[in-house]
Amino acid sequence: MRQHDFQSTNSSDNRGNPSNTIRELLTDELELFRNLFRETNQFVNHMDSLSVESVMNLLNARQEWIEELLLLEKKRKLAGSINDQKIIKEITAIANSLIEIDVKLLDLLRNKKQEIIKDLSKITDKRNKNRKSRAMHYNNSSIIDIIQE
Repeated sequence: MRQHDFQSTNSSDNRGNPSNTIRELLTDELELFRNLFRETNQFVNHMDSLSVESVMNLLNARQEWIEELLLLEKKRKLAGSINDQKIIKEITAIANSLIEIDVKLLDLLRNKKQEIIKDLSKITDKRNKNRKSRAMHYNNSSIIDIIQE
C-alpha cells in the first residue's frame, strides 16, 4: 500500500486572496479523494484473491486518508466558503463510489468470516467424532475383553 503525504499547494501569490486559498484546499481535498479512490479501486479489482490481512491493511490506510481529509475539510471551512460546484460534484461522485466499494469490502469480510466459521465448525466436528469413535472403541474393547474371559 502506498503512503500519501498530502500537503497544501498554496503558492506565495495566492496567500493574500482567501478565495484562492479556499479553492486550493478544496482542490487538495479532491486530489486526496482521487488517490483514495484509485488505491481502493485497484484493491477491489483483486479483492477475491486477497487475505483478510490485506483488507485490514487497506482499511487502516484508508482511515489515515480519511483523517487527513477531515483535517483539510476543517481548514477549508475555517477559511470560509466557496461555491465551486465542479469540484464539489466530483468529490461527491467519488465519495458515492467509495461507499459502493465499502459495501463490497464489507461483503467480502462477511463472506471470509463465514468461511472461517465453517472451517472451525468442521474441525470441531471432526474432533468430536474422533473422541466419540475412540470412546466407543474403548468401550467395545472392554466389553469384548469381559466376554472373552
